[in-house]
Amino acid sequence: MWVQRCVQGLLFLLCGLMGAPGSALAEGSTETAQAEIAFVNGHFYTVDESRPWVEAVAVADGKFIAVGATADVKGFVGPSTEVIDLHGQFVMPGLHDAHTHIELNGSKWTYWCNVSQSETPAQFVAALQDCASRKKPDEWLLAATYSPVMFPEEQVTRDYLDRYFPDRPVFIVEHSWHHGLGNSKALEIAEIDDLTPDPPAGTIVRDEHGRATGELVENAVWLLKRRIPPPDPVALRKLIKWVLASHGRYGVTSVQDAGTTKQVLEELQALDREEGLPLRVAAHLVWGQPALGEATREDLDRLVMDRAEYASEWVDTDFVKLVIDGSPMPPHSNHADLDPETGLVPEERLLLAPDVLNRTVARFDRLGIKVKMHCVGTGAARAALDAIEYTRAENGNSGIGHEIAHSVWYSEADLPRVAALGAVAEMSPAIWHHGWPGMEEAFPFPRLLESGALLTAGTDWVILPNPNLLPALEGMLTRQGHEIPLETGIRILTINGARSVGKEDVFGSIEVGKQADMAVLDQNLFEIPAERIGESLVLMTVFAGEIVYRADN
Repeated sequence: MWVQRCVQGLLFLLCGLMGAPGSALAEGSTETAQAEIAFVNGHFYTVDESRPWVEAVAVADGKFIAVGATADVKGFVGPSTEVIDLHGQFVMPGLHDAHTHIELNGSKWTYWCNVSQSETPAQFVAALQDCASRKKPDEWLLAATYSPVMFPEEQVTRDYLDRYFPDRPVFIVEHSWHHGLGNSKALEIAEIDDLTPDPPAGTIVRDEHGRATGELVENAVWLLKRRIPPPDPVALRKLIKWVLASHGRYGVTSVQDAGTTKQVLEELQALDREEGLPLRVAAHLVWGQPALGEATREDLDRLVMDRAEYASEWVDTDFVKLVIDGSPMPPHSNHADLDPETGLVPEERLLLAPDVLNRTVARFDRLGIKVKMHCVGTGAARAALDAIEYTRAENGNSGIGHEIAHSVWYSEADLPRVAALGAVAEMSPAIWHHGWPGMEEAFPFPRLLESGALLTAGTDWVILPNPNLLPALEGMLTRQGHEIPLETGIRILTINGARSVGKEDVFGSIEVGKQADMAVLDQNLFEIPAERIGESLVLMTVFAGEIVYRADN
């Protein structure tokens, strides 16, 4: 056993606690409080610049009531206090994932067929056929994810799927989740044919003869997805519970859900009331992009206005997600770079027109809503920063740090604007390994940090197989020519995330009065080569003083 429990206060001395003056009390206290649980004999990296390292903490009512030396915690232990001896294990604040997808992950890993591990066409087809064998003959076959580049010998189209599945509807989402592929039966149900016009900000891919290939780009996906039966409420509840619980294995205690639907809000609310949640969720209500929200624009707008009905202690709803451009993945790359000749934003590549974007961000800013904007290309980043600049001019500085999601590429002129406008650069460094063109200049961590910008990081979990942020941290430290210090990387994954959602006084560091969120690791990140950080394992995760994950159980 890597931890030792000493539940009764009389056993406290056996846990290595010797008499010493009591630690500082929580602000406003007049007497020593009794801890519900104490963690002792650890190496706690607090992310508190005034006190970066401590040995022990005491927790009551979900908050730290004492932080200091192991001996200092003695005065906070009573007969009913549970004491956990960490035996020198490394502890850090709970991690914050600044970009994840609760519903999409639940679908991909529990409800849809998972074909994302297929490396050849044969493996891809075998995975689909195996999944189909466990479904009714006329049931939709939904799968995630595929990459067109996996098929070097032929273009993967509806004809390819028809060869194996001629009679049942099939829909497969592409690796970036911005595009998809349907077979002929699925297109028939969706009433998509060769003459169907492209929807706004979407493309029905056609061959040289004008025939729809089954490939759907951006908003064209919505034409088909709206005809797919949703999961039943029981299945939806199960998949959301699984996704939330999965974060504990990786030390994640707070997330930004980058595309929350009404159905997810309702389930989060029900779970919160009935069972409690194992982490904090900043729910970004998708707006203006029906392909992600699976609702009409009117429905999405109504959800934003009714957002307070779904808010709770653990679910924040003052957030909105906008999608400004698409994906860099071939063969249907649709991200928006600046025009190389004019240096201007190519408006035809944007999913929201600049004037609409400007007014939308300003409107939400006035409502006290933080806007997260999906931006991949330099043109999208320029448009988003222009919208924030417009908003500051119209409304004054609200103090809301509107966010550039992904922050893959910036032009030289726009790098300093992130800090100057009080924006947040949310990065997704865990996807470096994809090897997309231009990735050597992507995610400019040092440049943005030097400019004074606030940086956060997310896994964009749905593209990756799990919400593990430690490989991303390793990448921040080891990426040649873009290295940053370990202390800075940890701040990006903890207190910066809290600050980005306006909760830096609530969580993000190990300090008296803050929410007791922690991750216990199997190795001290400050004592190992940076190249080994990504292989670190989480032994225990604590959320609001409750142990929500233990590797030994």
